[in-house]
Amino acid sequence: ELSDGVARIVGTDRTIDFASVARAAKTADDLKGFGEFVQDECTYPNGTHICEVEIDPDTGATEILRYTIVDDFGVTVNPILLAGQVHGGVVQGIGQALTENTVYSEDGQLLTASFMDYAMPRADSFPFF
Repeated sequence: ELSDGVARIVGTDRTIDFASVARAAKTADDLKGFGEFVQDECTYPNGTHICEVEIDPDTGATEILRYTIVDDFGVTVNPILLAGQVHGGVVQGIGQALTENTVYSEDGQLLTASFMDYAMPRADSFPFF
């Protein structure tokens, strides 16, 4: 187990801090590590996302009131990184559904070719989730 700058053998009191590991290296190659994990069976994450929106019937303006995420990823390597990936995916999906629009002319010329013409998702466009 790697935690708080220490390598620990789970179930024992045996530990070594990362600085001691680095000092024990005799060559630069001793500091390199690699590995590969191949899982025999497939796994599938499960979850649901619920988005509560309010649409002004006169203007069509859409406001996201609440967004709730429930995901079961199983054991994760880096929960903070995973949360960031989920948030990025949510923003990308909402952006594609509500604000982003690529427009082409009849002859195939892209008309929304710059960020002056193409709406990008912005943090202030989304509720906390």
